[in-house]
Amino acid sequence: MGDVWIRDDVGRVLGPIGVEVLRDLISAGRLAAIQSASRDGNNFVPVAQVPEVADLVAKDARRQDDRVEAERIATVLHVLKSKSPHDVFELPASASLDQFKTAFFRLAKHYHPDRLPADALPELRLAYDGLFHFLAQTMAQVERASMAPAPAKPAPVPAPAPATAAKPAPRTYAA
Repeated sequence: MGDVWIRDDVGRVLGPIGVEVLRDLISAGRLAAIQSASRDGNNFVPVAQVPEVADLVAKDARRQDDRVEAERIATVLHVLKSKSPHDVFELPASASLDQFKTAFFRLAKHYHPDRLPADALPELRLAYDGLFHFLAQTMAQVERASMAPAPAKPAPVPAPAPATAAKPAPRTYAA
């Protein structure tokens, strides 16, 4: 790969610049709004027509999306931590353990960190990991509560014996 020139939305040109240096500048946030690129410094075309530059711009856009998603997940986790298990899994108060399991697996499948691409930002991976572990802990709490023995019913209090007239003890007289 050779050097490229890039032009931003204001018309400023940077180049010739190596693709590796361009990658470093983009990932560091030093370049934004790249509109066109050129291989010779004269004929500028849209970024999409220069594959090596288009790939770098697309990766940067995905990193930005990953940052936004990580922030969203962190906010969701913060809100869920203050809710009951029924609210976390969006279930009615009368939900069975099987309903909890179904809801847990639905959410766990969506928020498991392993479903992220290998090159996902570490912040996004940590956000998914935190939410996944919170869901797992909440499910474990539900399972423990369902296995706890039901509180024993208090033994019935025996009714008082009916009052009977007590017979006076026989009197003995000394003669």
